[in-house]
Amino acid sequence: MYNDYHHHDIGCDYGMNVCQASEIIGPSYRVQAVTVIQMYWSVAYMLLAGIAYLLRDRFTLHICISAPLALLILLYW
Repeated sequence: MYNDYHHHDIGCDYGMNVCQASEIIGPSYRVQAVTVIQMYWSVAYMLLAGIAYLLRDRFTLHICISAPLALLILLYW
């Protein structure tokens, strides 16, 4: 079955979020806002690599990465 949403991956969503944020922010703070957004993603990827280095088991890595999101969902509920 053909899925029309096949082009929505993390990279595409990230680019759209940066574009939307740069449109919302005023021109004088646009560069700083986009830089902060890009630094957030860079630090998150570095932390993920460090956690993956410490936790060699893939299942344990999935649990450690998903646990904070599960807690947030429970708090929202």
